[in-house]
Amino acid sequence: MAYEVNKPFEQAVRTLSSALFKRGIIVAWLTLIITLSITAYAWYFTKKNLDEGASERFNFQIQDISYTIKERMETYEQVLRGAQGLFYASNEVTRDDWREYVNTIKIDENYPGILGIGFSRMIKKEELTKHIEEIRKEGFTDYRVWPEGERNLYTSVLYLEPFNERNKRAFGYDMFSDPVRRKAMNSAKDNRRAAISGKITLVQEIDENIQPGFIMYISLFKKSGRNTPEERNEELIGYVYGPFRMNDLINGIIGDLLNNIKLEIYDDHISKENLMFSSNSNDSLSKFGERSYLQKFKSLNINGRDWILHYTSLPGFDATIDRQKPLIVLILGIVVSSLLFIVVRNFGNIFITWFKPL
Repeated sequence: MAYEVNKPFEQAVRTLSSALFKRGIIVAWLTLIITLSITAYAWYFTKKNLDEGASERFNFQIQDISYTIKERMETYEQVLRGAQGLFYASNEVTRDDWREYVNTIKIDENYPGILGIGFSRMIKKEELTKHIEEIRKEGFTDYRVWPEGERNLYTSVLYLEPFNERNKRAFGYDMFSDPVRRKAMNSAKDNRRAAISGKITLVQEIDENIQPGFIMYISLFKKSGRNTPEERNEELIGYVYGPFRMNDLINGIIGDLLNNIKLEIYDDHISKENLMFSSNSNDSLSKFGERSYLQKFKSLNINGRDWILHYTSLPGFDATIDRQKPLIVLILGIVVSSLLFIVVRNFGNIFITWFKPL
């Protein structure tokens, strides 16, 4: 009799449990979808914050490097301006005066990468023979203007201090004979501003460690102050200049900033021939398709000429980024979502077990 009484109740419980079980399946899948969505968002947000933080640190470092290069090149220009001032402050600058100025500023200690400070004089074709005779009378009996050949205008490196074994190779060199140098010299003359040449090999390269180089020029005029292009050509005395070895220059300026970042510098545009500097000598030209966590190109105008700087993060930089964090968030989210799915999915069975009549 008790069985008959309990049978309707048991049936009702089973019906309710079945409905809850079926609805539990739907709720379980909805729970899974929602929790996985939350997991995906948490993974994306964590990764986004991580990437933004790494990018911010990377950009800060490369900005510091670019600023340091720009600032130091401006300092080198001021050094050449000081040499220019010697000519404007006196009627004649002797070789001893020039040597004293360069010795005073101690370029070897304070200005890495610059081989010396020089003066190159403009010489007309009809003045060449007399000029050579005058310099030979100073004791330089083997002096000549080279490379030889008949040209309307010559320049000759007369002063270049320190006058060591390397710089002696440039004595008498006609920089106007080289198109790359001549372009920069004309720019310095026409614009009355410091100008640098494109990538060259300096005549001072005497050993196996040959480095790309460039030259900074500042034009030197007579004091008349005439300014038309024709008058500037007539008034031009010559150039104060500084030859630079690129590897020595950049390593001397920012070597300690390149521990975790690779830097490549290209003259004017990116090509193997225009590569002036690479902080990684084992891989002088980047494969732009290679995997790297961060990389960026930056243009830097140095005295009217564009250098293209290519920055790439190195393993040392990448190692400071906790790239496992987003993965941990993802895995934990998937585990929690799966557990919630199982709990909700089996809720109906648990309900039936709890309310099953004795």
